[in-house]
Amino acid sequence: VVQQHLRLAEQAAPAATGLPFRQVLAQVGTERVLAVKILTEEASDDAGLVRRFQREALLTAKLKHENIVDIFDVQTDDECYLVMEMLVGCDLRTHLARAVRLPWVEVRGIMLQLCDAM
Repeated sequence: VVQQHLRLAEQAAPAATGLPFRQVLAQVGTERVLAVKILTEEASDDAGLVRRFQREALLTAKLKHENIVDIFDVQTDDECYLVMEMLVGCDLRTHLARAVRLPWVEVRGIMLQLCDAM
C-alpha cells in the first residue's frame, strides 16, 4: 500500500525501461492528481537497481526548479516508490523521436531550459 491518504485513479503506461511502473493517483481531499513511480517486485529483487532508484529519488527530491518535476514523498524501505507532480503532455524523449529535424529555435529553447535546470 503506497499511502492511505492517496487513492488509485488510473494506471498509466509502463516506464521506458519496463522495470518501474507509474500509477496516476488522486490525493484524497484535494483531488490533486499526482504520479507515483513504483519499482515492480522483480525490479525490487535487483539490489543495484534499488540503489539506483533510491539515489534518483533522494537526489531529485532535493532539487527545486520549474524545469524539474517536484517530488512530494519518497519511500525506499520495503516498497520503493516516489510521489511526484503529474505532468501532462509529451516528454522530451518522445518529442525528439517524433521529429525528423527540429528547427534551431526549438533546439535553442530546449537547451536553455535544460541548462537553466542544471
